[in-house]
Amino acid sequence: MTDINGRKKRLKRKKVVSYRVNGYDYESYMLDQETKLFKNGRFFDSKYYIDQDGVQHFLKVISKGNLSHYELEWIDYDNNDLESIGLIKKAEDNFFIPAENARSQVLKKVVSDYLSDCPEIQQRITKKDFKYVFQVVDFYNKNCE
Repeated sequence: MTDINGRKKRLKRKKVVSYRVNGYDYESYMLDQETKLFKNGRFFDSKYYIDQDGVQHFLKVISKGNLSHYELEWIDYDNNDLESIGLIKKAEDNFFIPAENARSQVLKKVVSDYLSDCPEIQQRITKKDFKYVFQVVDFYNKNCE
């Protein structure tokens, strides 16, 4: 990072609120993950709560609106790949939910339950009208309150 005179400037990680790289904005959030088993015990229901005592993460902003879309990125040290998971968050909520699986497809049940305030989008998710999270987010922001 440089100041207005082009001199390098160092900041402590905790002081960085956001930054921009390669045309993408990254926002800092202190997150605490809460995981609960579904009733059948096979799948995880996770929420990432915004919590000042949590761990700092920089989330890649994909789109913002009444329903915002972010990506949580990390390095898989086994194969040195950059991995990510899509997260969504309503403007009024203090948590993010995972919205896609490892193949970047919409988690139908989780997303449908989270967006229960919009029956039209629930029907479209059930009918598999959306393959990707950005499609769900765009539809919600244009057609739901």
